[in-house]
Amino acid sequence: MNKIFTPQLFKLLTVALVLFLQFKSFAQSQNITVDGTSRNMIVYAPANLGQNRPLVISLHGLNQDAPYQQSTAKWEEVADTAKFVVVYPNAINKSWDISGQRDLNFLKAIITNMRSKYSIDLNRVYVTGFSMGGMMSYHTANNMADQVAAIGPVSGYLFANPVSSSRPMPIIHIHGTTDDVVGYSGVAGIISKWRSWNSCPSTRTLIDPYPANKPSSPASYEHWGPCENSEIVLISNEGKGHWHSNDNAGVHSTAEIWKFFLRHSLASPNLPVVSITSPNVSGVEGPTDVLINATASDPNGTITKVEFYNGTTKLSEDATAPYSYTWMNVALGNYTIRVVATDNEGNKAEATLPFSVNIPQGPYQGKTHEIPGTIQLEEYDVGGNGFAYMDSSPGSETNVTFRNDEDVDIENCTDTGAGYNLGYTAAGEWLEYTTDVLKAGKYDLELRVACNGTDRTVSVSMDGNAIATDVMIPNTTGWQVWQTVTVPNISLMPGKKVMRLTIGATDYVNLNYVTFVLKEEYVKEPFNGTAHLIPGRIEAEEYDKGGEGLGYHEANANGNQGGGTLRNDEVDIEVCTDADGGFNIGYTLTGEWLEYIVNVAKTDDYDLDVRVAKDGTGGLFHIEIDGVDITGPISVPNTGGWQVWQTVTLNDINLTAGEHVMRIEFDTDYTNLNYVEFRGVVTGVELANSSDNSVYPNPTHHHVQWKETAEWTLYNSLGAALATGKGTQIDLSNFPTGIYLLNINGELKKVVKE
Repeated sequence: MNKIFTPQLFKLLTVALVLFLQFKSFAQSQNITVDGTSRNMIVYAPANLGQNRPLVISLHGLNQDAPYQQSTAKWEEVADTAKFVVVYPNAINKSWDISGQRDLNFLKAIITNMRSKYSIDLNRVYVTGFSMGGMMSYHTANNMADQVAAIGPVSGYLFANPVSSSRPMPIIHIHGTTDDVVGYSGVAGIISKWRSWNSCPSTRTLIDPYPANKPSSPASYEHWGPCENSEIVLISNEGKGHWHSNDNAGVHSTAEIWKFFLRHSLASPNLPVVSITSPNVSGVEGPTDVLINATASDPNGTITKVEFYNGTTKLSEDATAPYSYTWMNVALGNYTIRVVATDNEGNKAEATLPFSVNIPQGPYQGKTHEIPGTIQLEEYDVGGNGFAYMDSSPGSETNVTFRNDEDVDIENCTDTGAGYNLGYTAAGEWLEYTTDVLKAGKYDLELRVACNGTDRTVSVSMDGNAIATDVMIPNTTGWQVWQTVTVPNISLMPGKKVMRLTIGATDYVNLNYVTFVLKEEYVKEPFNGTAHLIPGRIEAEEYDKGGEGLGYHEANANGNQGGGTLRNDEVDIEVCTDADGGFNIGYTLTGEWLEYIVNVAKTDDYDLDVRVAKDGTGGLFHIEIDGVDITGPISVPNTGGWQVWQTVTLNDINLTAGEHVMRIEFDTDYTNLNYVEFRGVVTGVELANSSDNSVYPNPTHHHVQWKETAEWTLYNSLGAALATGKGTQIDLSNFPTGIYLLNINGELKKVVKE
């Protein structure tokens, strides 16, 4: 559920939101050409990756695909912390070539592509896979041992057990003992053959259950090693079938595989190892002090010193762990942090981190882009790479002098108006622009583009919320042949927002500017033209007019799921079978909200009834007045059905007289809401308590009466007259349950019909 911010909330949350946007990473679908065939893969690169980081290739099973493998293996959860690139390739016809060269060439092309894009460490490339993907992992071990440091097959092995690796291959194999697709009975044979090939000892180390701190774990751990520059691990999941294990009581396959991979590299096993643990980002705002922390170890000796460098300039050294140095008052600019570890034999290892100190992100030349209006795309925010933009190649690839101290590739433009345009854009790159939306409304977004090729897309978001996703860019037949692409009917709310423009899965599209054209201005007003009265009942479906972001916020754009015909917008309204009939709000999602302009008759304490239905537990929502939470979390009971209604009452809610905006905001998914009702006085006139004209019985099931003959008028809780007469009683049998106001000779009485 994406959050839509009001201008008031935006002022409070801008700093946190911008920081979030700076460090958010995205998985990108990318294509590369291998042996004349376009091959597809999903690539995930964490924010602030740094250079010389590992690569994990995760292969799906037979008749599965990359998105499925991504959803089950969940490598992103590890990669975000450990900082490595993950690739989920798609097989042709969902089947891997586990005996030939076709998919080996695909994997080699992936490694080359990732080295070019992300400067991965070629000594730390790992292959893992599920089922047929596990079989492909073994095929890789046999044929690409010079490029793959270790493999981690899950529930898959080559049935003929071929072993032909050019070097000992570290292997961690995970398998369920009741696997009915790739039988567990064959695991022992493949492990035995690789143990012999890797010159491993015949005896094993056994941990059962595994992990040892989980006594109810169904997993066991068998380890053979040390072998010849390798080791073999088998994790068996007792009673588990053909699946990737994500068992909190046992093992998580991905976490176990990564712990194993960490121990292996194609580099000499006798060399020291060093890594930079902080800063764990590629840039900060400054000038500022920068704390550099590093870890270093040596497999057959000791670390004698760790040296810290700015490029080739030595800053300091540290001979004692933990190794650290504080670089004082670092000026604005781009740097390469280098950390060099030396062992007792004089061997060295090095880790590097491209690093920048930037001015705080903000609008170019201090001028916020106004919407409606045109944004020249070369006028992206200041703040540097990883903050105001993300460019995958250092430095500009053009000779244009405009903003040539940045990494964004800007070129001279021959479009009408000349100036500059963005060029040489690569998949996943993005730029941000500080904007100010002046008017709420429906806009057309017009992108000015040029492209010599097909399959290009771009996406646009505001404050992290997508407003135009995967916009197809036409082949304009030239890099300076310009065309306008229009995305209609984009809803925007007023306030300052950060716009992000992101390049899609295929490299190269030229971009000149984007124009927002206001087509329909939104005006917020009450549903019936007048504010809802408090005290009184407010029907949930009678939220304010004005549309998305003004009268309501809806999480999706799939229309009214409830099918109710009362209104024509995205809110999910359905026919209600509660006692009063009408409509109710349904299909609610976390973060959705509805607003109502209300008029409180008198400053006072009120009781609040909320009419809810839910088939399940855990429902929560809250109510705000003018942005202030007046209820706290309202717990919704399991009423036993989506049209089984129940009233939840909150007492003594203080409201201030006058006009206000009430917001009902849903804090969990799926609560049905019929109405809310504030009970108390309607006007500044106190309800009379005269003993001569007191009404009874009250509450009543049928009728009320009073002593003296009088003219009377009966009103509903909203103040609408329902009936008039003269006498000493009124029959309420035909009126629905609820609260009424009875005017007897000018005195107001509150009457409750049960």
